[in-house]
Amino acid sequence: MKLERERTLLAETLKAREAALKTELDQKLREWKGVNDALQEQLSRETGESAKIREAQQARLAELDRQNQEAQSQAKILQHQLQGV
Repeated sequence: MKLERERTLLAETLKAREAALKTELDQKLREWKGVNDALQEQLSRETGESAKIREAQQARLAELDRQNQEAQSQAKILQHQLQGV
């Protein structure tokens, strides 16, 4: 009789502990999901901004390359003009 009562009490204690741990796990999973979602959103924003910056830099490099080519052409023209003088 006493053994059965102890067994029942232990089973109830374990069931309560299991329920508490499940509740805690569910809460931790919700927290993790919230943090993970926020980090994914931030990563997406940062990636988009990085792409825009990279595009702007590539456009600037192309413009500088074009200006360099133009300056070299003008320098050659001026050299030919000086040689003719």
